[in-house]
Amino acid sequence: MYNELLQKIIRNEYHEGDILPSEPALQDTYGVSRITIRRAMDILQTNGYVKKTRASELL
Repeated sequence: MYNELLQKIIRNEYHEGDILPSEPALQDTYGVSRITIRRAMDILQTNGYVKKTRASELL
């Protein structure tokens, strides 16, 4: 999940300031658990690719 989202960021499918899809939307799209989505988002944040806000993930 992390690699998939990272590749979309690198390929500019998501742009700076975009709000990423919600956790439920990502779950439906990729067929993974919510915890998998959260872990991927945590790693993306730690590596500086996203900034978490209250209810959304921003690039």
